[in-house]
Amino acid sequence: VSVVLPVRNGALHLAETLASVVAQTVAPFEILVVDGASTDATRQIAAAFPGVRLLEQRGPNLSSAYNTALAEVSGDLVAFQSHDDLWAPEKTVRQIAHLASCRELDLSLVSTELFLGPGDVAPPGARREALGAPRRVRVLEAMLLRREIVDRNGLFREDLAPLGDTEWIARLGTRGARSGYLDECLLRKRLHSGSTLHAAG
Repeated sequence: VSVVLPVRNGALHLAETLASVVAQTVAPFEILVVDGASTDATRQIAAAFPGVRLLEQRGPNLSSAYNTALAEVSGDLVAFQSHDDLWAPEKTVRQIAHLASCRELDLSLVSTELFLGPGDVAPPGARREALGAPRRVRVLEAMLLRREIVDRNGLFREDLAPLGDTEWIARLGTRGARSGYLDECLLRKRLHSGSTLHAAG
């Protein structure tokens, strides 16, 4: 498994996030941390974790960060992680088993829980009733994808940032990617002032 993790000035939560990645019961083959010119301790935190390859972001935005990592991935499976979200320890192993048992699937998704961490302030308009209630959300961080479908889907569109990831996910469907859900809450997605997921259906 190659894990793609873009970050810019994410020192506040990065160590906790990386700890949840390293703690997977099936250890990732590589963790590609793409730094977008951080001015805090992001780089030092990332470098302290085993399995991390620290890459310099090539290009101006989040789509550029994803593309920087996709040019370097070498695993048969690809996962994405945000710098402030948390994986349950068994996320990767459960998704590997899911893909192994359903050979026709190109990607596996897990249920997601929104949460407020200590000191986090919910953004305006956040639906607090959604907190703590696992639900199906089609986001990159919930996915484990076969490398073949990642390559077939191509690069993230840098001209559409900050919606490049939304377009990339939509393109998976138009390219015929076959997905399946594990109804297990294996991703905790942090809700804070920079979040957009609170507006999702």
